[in-house]
Amino acid sequence: MVKRFKLDPDTQVMVDEARIRQVTEQLFSALGMDVEGATACANVLVDNDLRGNESHGVSYMLKQYTAWLRKGVQNPTPNVRVVRETPGTAVMDGDGALGVFAAQEAMKLAVAKAKDVGVGVVVLRNSGHIGGAGYHAEIASRRGMIGQVFAAPGGGAMCPTFGAEPRFGTHPMAWAAPAKNEAPFLFDAATTQVAGNKIRICGRLGRKVAANWITNAQGEVIREEVDPPEKFFCAPLGGTRENGSHKGYGLACVADLMCNTMSGIGAGFLSGGGGVVLAAFNIEAFTDRGTYDDWVDQFLKGLRTTKPVAGEERVLYPGLNAAETREHRKQTGIPYHPEVMFWFCQVAEELGHAGLREAARQLPTITATEAEKTGWIKAFQGTLAAESMSHQTSNGSSQLNGYAASMGKWRGRDACWAHRPMQLLDGSMGRQLTLNGLPDDDVFRKVWAGKALLEPEWHQEIVKIHKDYIAAGSGAITTSNYGVQPTYFARVFEEKEVDEKLAEYCLIAAQLARRAVEESGKTVRVLGCLPPLTESHRPDLDAEMRARVGSKRLSQYFRTMAAALVKGKVDAIHLETMNSWEEASEALEAVRDLGLPIIVCLEGALRDPVTRLPRPREAIAAARALLDLKKQGVNIEMFGLNCAPPETIHDALRALDEKGLVYDLHEAGILMAAYANVNDRKNAHDSEGFDVRKIRNSREGIKRRDDLAADGWAGYLEFVSHWRVHGVSVVGGCCGCGPEGIEALSAAFSRS
Repeated sequence: MVKRFKLDPDTQVMVDEARIRQVTEQLFSALGMDVEGATACANVLVDNDLRGNESHGVSYMLKQYTAWLRKGVQNPTPNVRVVRETPGTAVMDGDGALGVFAAQEAMKLAVAKAKDVGVGVVVLRNSGHIGGAGYHAEIASRRGMIGQVFAAPGGGAMCPTFGAEPRFGTHPMAWAAPAKNEAPFLFDAATTQVAGNKIRICGRLGRKVAANWITNAQGEVIREEVDPPEKFFCAPLGGTRENGSHKGYGLACVADLMCNTMSGIGAGFLSGGGGVVLAAFNIEAFTDRGTYDDWVDQFLKGLRTTKPVAGEERVLYPGLNAAETREHRKQTGIPYHPEVMFWFCQVAEELGHAGLREAARQLPTITATEAEKTGWIKAFQGTLAAESMSHQTSNGSSQLNGYAASMGKWRGRDACWAHRPMQLLDGSMGRQLTLNGLPDDDVFRKVWAGKALLEPEWHQEIVKIHKDYIAAGSGAITTSNYGVQPTYFARVFEEKEVDEKLAEYCLIAAQLARRAVEESGKTVRVLGCLPPLTESHRPDLDAEMRARVGSKRLSQYFRTMAAALVKGKVDAIHLETMNSWEEASEALEAVRDLGLPIIVCLEGALRDPVTRLPRPREAIAAARALLDLKKQGVNIEMFGLNCAPPETIHDALRALDEKGLVYDLHEAGILMAAYANVNDRKNAHDSEGFDVRKIRNSREGIKRRDDLAADGWAGYLEFVSHWRVHGVSVVGGCCGCGPEGIEALSAAFSRS
């Protein structure tokens, strides 16, 4: 390593590889990544530190990755996939992933293709910073092949020779080749004089930037040593024209053509770039392996044993120092600036993740003055480190804008879901009524709120329960007319009375909710419940009713109830626990012109009308339909999933996120909501007998719990924390959740 980049031995903190790896993995997990992704990303950064490439290790890149994940610039749960393919080539879409993860997947595919046809070349697009090209080239060399990587991130870092404005990122290249007895060959270099983060290292350590490394803001090469300036660009490899900067400029052109133009993204300085080319060469497709092994060892040994010039100890070949540094640091630990240890403790507290907090506590204790700590906090402003120069377009805007404009790009999120402010709905009305003595009723099939509306002596209790939810932290309450449904009312009243009674009791429900808000003295919204027309969880009955009475009659039911809710001065219409998208569509047609915001919540299992088994991916069609309605001017405020086991709701949310629909909904101004059933967990089934133990666990590894309310509602809070990653910003509780559950959610969100 160049001396100006080395830490002062009196300052550095030595950290065991296992500990820094653990805390890095836990941080990625806290940011919403699954175990596989967190481990893969940590491997790149820690390996870079092991071989002395600190500019692309934990100290510098992890802060930026943390910022990008928190701000939503990168996708923590990507669906990396092949979108174009031949036997020897492929194009992969990274779905907005961190490049440190997606590039590994791409090189593994290149290796697999090289095994079959001799050479495998994969172009990766729609991903972020790859964390150093060398690591990914080594994936091939560790498998006995030669690896090659070109990357072309953005267009805001390097000015072309004689250019006054930037047109390239640092556009790194790397080659890695295996050896039999010698240390493997590894050449990993930017097409700039130095990587952008090397300038940041100089700034941290108080060192000068060497002559010809950078330009000023006007693109003029700075030809003397200077302190790192506030604004600068990187000079091409060579620095000045007389020293060969046209060669570095030309290599950057090659990288941009290969990575961005050939991939269809477009020039980095025009589109935001971000393309990566990863290639693997199967040595045995070109020569016998034994012949290669003999020659590569002779070649590398010949370089290593070259006579050094006076004053130098020895000649190194690319990869030798990295290999030796790796072995040394595995034994002695990795040197870090004490600020890095402090930063981990800070970010652990910010994120409040138990695993991260524990891992941070295992790091070495540092001694620092309050002035030093204040300076460190100011330098990185919590976790939001400065944007990487290689992550910007030529006009200085964030590459997020390039993602939005570039073909095939993940469009990002303007705020990371996991850290958006959360809004609280209420919980179950029926649960509280029965706890307070309302008897069961065969007609209402346990929809006690409907029964209570028919009995005036229970109206004051309804008001009290609404107020309990408001006191617990609910920012909105839903009117208590969920049981006011034609299916039930037809059993109590004559057919000719049904519409009149539906209107009467919906109005009462709205008035009771409004009264509760007024008595609470708080600013809380009243959501007018428009319930399903048949029993919950029964899309089969919904289909039967539609066939029996016809679409016109169904719409009339919905219009009758909605008109009464509007008369009762609700703030929004809440289509609650719709049994199917078809039923929701009928309701939307009835209320779309009322002038109120509309909340559409589907029964979270989205059951098949024949088998009644959950179909979480049906949420995709519903989301797309709501987006179309929003474009037509329908005032869709929120899309939600409710009244189902949290496992099924979780799978539906993931399905939406995989298709990019969470972002689309957010961009359209449609919030995502989720509130699940938390009761009957000991028998591990919901009220209709569906066995949630058979539901596939999500890859986030959520712990299976029978009692979601135990330990301060830890089980339900765990689901909610993962839902936040998938775009949910409005939560509440459904069956089995009372004010104490809402209070636990409120307390958790106030801490975060």
